[in-house]
Amino acid sequence: MNTISELQVRIGEVNIANGWRERVETFPTSQARAHAQITRLALITTEVSEAIEEIRVGRRPDETHYSHSKDSAYNEHERYNRDGSSRKPEGVPSELADVVIRALDAADAWGIDLEAMIAEKLEYNAQRGFRHGGKTA
Repeated sequence: MNTISELQVRIGEVNIANGWRERVETFPTSQARAHAQITRLALITTEVSEAIEEIRVGRRPDETHYSHSKDSAYNEHERYNRDGSSRKPEGVPSELADVVIRALDAADAWGIDLEAMIAEKLEYNAQRGFRHGGKTA
């Protein structure tokens, strides 16, 4: 199993190779940098919205289905096409994976050690007590 730090680096490499970001991001102004950072965070929320939509249309939160394929006999629960190529996974599990992928990519782009921060936040949250002092939700 990969560590979070290893996944963060791998996701960054894949996104750089696929043209989704530059290895070193440069911006002409601080306003342009802020806009790009806000956009990256907003894309995380789009993945959450897509997960919500899956539930709204009646999918179970643990259900993965696959995009329509080029095969004539379409079965949404088959992961591969007849030629062995992968089909796009969809559903809440896939969208949650996209949330994590986008978060790890942002952390990689911004030089954040997300694995260390998760450990720090877990340590802090563990001492907060039941419902963080009485919050209802």
